[in-house]
Amino acid sequence: MQDKNPRLFATDKELYDLMYSARQRITDGVLHRATRERGVFFGASTTRADLADYISMTIHDLADVKELVKDAEPGTRGERTSSLNVKMKLEASEIRDIIQEYAGEEGKGEKVAVPHRATDAVIATVGYSEFDLSRTTLLQRQDKVATLDFRIEDDGVIIRFPANDKGRELVEILIEKLGSKKKSVVHQERVTVEDLTPEQRTRFFVDLVTKMAGFKLDTVTKLKVSSASDEVDDLDADDDADTAEKDVAKGAMITLVKHVALNGNDLLASKQYKQMEEDGFFITSIKWEATQTVHPFDKVEFDASFDDAQGGTGFQYRARHARRSERTGTYPHNFKLPEDAIRKELFSLLELTARTVLASVRTTRPIAKGGK
Repeated sequence: MQDKNPRLFATDKELYDLMYSARQRITDGVLHRATRERGVFFGASTTRADLADYISMTIHDLADVKELVKDAEPGTRGERTSSLNVKMKLEASEIRDIIQEYAGEEGKGEKVAVPHRATDAVIATVGYSEFDLSRTTLLQRQDKVATLDFRIEDDGVIIRFPANDKGRELVEILIEKLGSKKKSVVHQERVTVEDLTPEQRTRFFVDLVTKMAGFKLDTVTKLKVSSASDEVDDLDADDDADTAEKDVAKGAMITLVKHVALNGNDLLASKQYKQMEEDGFFITSIKWEATQTVHPFDKVEFDASFDDAQGGTGFQYRARHARRSERTGTYPHNFKLPEDAIRKELFSLLELTARTVLASVRTTRPIAKGGK
């Protein structure tokens, strides 16, 4: 007779794979703590494999398995963010209406909520499940939450959303619904460099890190370059895969960007840049540290790039924060994800700087691909 109540369980192998593979989130220290909670102490030299093997063979109830899966799941607050500007006057109630329309149609199987009731902003959350069959069994399904931030301004609405497939899909659906409701074309303004030459793309990134109001560039910590001959530029790929030629170009470009910040020299007029330009290299992604020039003089690690590095579309960014101690005047060793209020301020500043810089590049250097 078939059991009408299906039983879900995790095997010892699935638990082992989960603990062993999630190195960044379930650290060796976490595994040692788990063994101590089970009354067994292992020496510091015990391998990760042995720790995971022992824990996986012990008894786990449903709460234990859920906790392990939760610990192993990657967080979403550190994900990159993207945004666009809808050039249309909208009320908060209209935005809530199209979100509720989505919840009743495409989002029936998702948890859609609009918890805030402000008149100048709407923040909606969409809970959904994402499947990745390449991951270990217990992590193939991940429950995630996409936050959509609608900031209402005088001339339109800025929509901030996760820079992933789900975030882009949600925004496309909502804009389509908005167009149907308004019975007009929804004009969108995005930060994109697809119409710019390699020289202009590099100028965009240089000005982005050196002309942010209220911040002074400290250092460039990471930079990616590309060339017209590159077919793929994976932002999360291992840098070891870069060619020696590209490594040389990255190092030279970082030095030049720092030189611009310190001495005010024109990067694009330097002999070193001219050589890289002739070789076809241009900046596609940059990570930099900057310090506020006014109180509270905090430090911020910014990261800006394009989802399509070659095409120059899908501008995305993130920021990490370090608060200066009022007592000692020193900073913590590591940057942390900022509180929501600070994160929004930093994102607004980065977005404004990107739009201003892009407009300036197009105005002062109007020659672009296709004669635009």
